[in-house]
Amino acid sequence: MENLFENWKRFVNEESEYQDEYTSTFHLRLSNDIGGGYEETIRFIRAIPQVTQVQRDKEIYDSGSANVSKYFVKFVLKSGGDSKTYIQATLKPGIRKINGLSIIKYLGTEKVR
Repeated sequence: MENLFENWKRFVNEESEYQDEYTSTFHLRLSNDIGGGYEETIRFIRAIPQVTQVQRDKEIYDSGSANVSKYFVKFVLKSGGDSKTYIQATLKPGIRKINGLSIIKYLGTEKVR
């Protein structure tokens, strides 16, 4: 049993060596009239392929009908994957498809590990 556990730990650690983690930062506008609340919006963003975590940092502006907040979106790609292509082809279009959510500003992406 101990041998099985050691093999599993080795497998998990090897998997993490073959992927790169990134964090993209956005200012996103969430409409109060269209779509859901924060929790639902975060779940929809997490449903985008390769996205692992979504964090709402701070509210920047609230007009009553909508608010703009800063969001951090973490995602993983296979080691050596092109983050720019992923952001343009998958992440941004995925965010734009969510009802009531729009991208105000893309602030950039950093490689985490």
